[in-house]
Amino acid sequence: MKSAGKAAIWVAFSKWLGLLSGLISLVVVARLLTPEDFGVYGFLLVVLVIPEVFSSDSLNEVLIQRTDLKAEHSNSVFLSSLVFATLFFGLIQLGAPYIATLFDVPSLSDYLRAMSVVLFMGALSAVPAALLQRHMRFREITIVDVIGYVVGAIVGVSSAVIFQNAWALVAMEMSRRFVRMLAFLYFANWWPSFRTNIHEFRSLLRFKLASIGLRLVAAGDISIPRLFVGLYLGPAALGMFNLAIRIQNQAMQALVSPFGAVAFPVASKTQNDLPTLYKTMSTAIWLAGFIAYPAFIGAAAAAPVIVPVVLGTQWNDAIIAIQISMLMGIRLPSSAFNGGVLRGVGKPGLLLKVSVFALLVLVLMLPFASRI
Repeated sequence: MKSAGKAAIWVAFSKWLGLLSGLISLVVVARLLTPEDFGVYGFLLVVLVIPEVFSSDSLNEVLIQRTDLKAEHSNSVFLSSLVFATLFFGLIQLGAPYIATLFDVPSLSDYLRAMSVVLFMGALSAVPAALLQRHMRFREITIVDVIGYVVGAIVGVSSAVIFQNAWALVAMEMSRRFVRMLAFLYFANWWPSFRTNIHEFRSLLRFKLASIGLRLVAAGDISIPRLFVGLYLGPAALGMFNLAIRIQNQAMQALVSPFGAVAFPVASKTQNDLPTLYKTMSTAIWLAGFIAYPAFIGAAAAAPVIVPVVLGTQWNDAIIAIQISMLMGIRLPSSAFNGGVLRGVGKPGLLLKVSVFALLVLVLMLPFASRI
């Protein structure tokens, strides 16, 4: 519990600095760009969400959960991530014009081809990031996050002033990920290697498959609403929706992530000591809810006043979407902890079933939403 408390403090420090730099850059960029620019960036997120599941987001979790870890396990995860990154990078390079035609956004092709480079950054970051989490080295993770936030904010604001289009958002994200990749490799003191064997790969396969399935469902939960909004309502509406989700994510990073980030590694380390696990997680959930609930509700109430003053009147139509996203944030403390605990104790399959059910409910509700 002492280690978890220190980890939560470091993560909180990182997330609050990230929130500050993120809000500053978001305000400046939102004033310089249009909802259509944010909509173009939203289409990029929709296209890349599944490739990123395979290239970085899910394969490294097995390195945190496994009790006995060898170098061959880490190399296996890296090779898997690299293969998927290469495959999807090639598919995007070839299919970018067709994707742009599908979304009726001709300029999307160039953005996609440039942004797909982040797949390789994710593949190189996956293993060192997981190793730092496994060993509860959240001080180093905090440094990585802070450097990424600051560099991304500087590059994003500068690019927004120069280009005044969606390239600013692309440059912001790519610079943030590139810096994080270099920092993770440095602090973890891990460098890519191709030394592995089929036995070590197969020993991780079961958890990998469950983790990938879980991440795919989560990706669908994120991308299906964006796809629906973008296709039926256009880039401007998608830009407003994307802004609302981004504000929710910023709030979650500051209010929930400092506690939720330690759930997975703590549950992995205490999976055979259930009393300690229960005590640690129940305390963390209570603290996160005590802080997050008033903040999300207050933000929803204040949105009509804050949005036009801070972001500009061009974003007035996004106020309702922002209010809804803030009220939806009330569920984040419990969902973040539950997911981390279930993965940590080696039961991603149970979490997958719950997530699939939630996704099915979302898909069934979309036709009713289109009539509103």
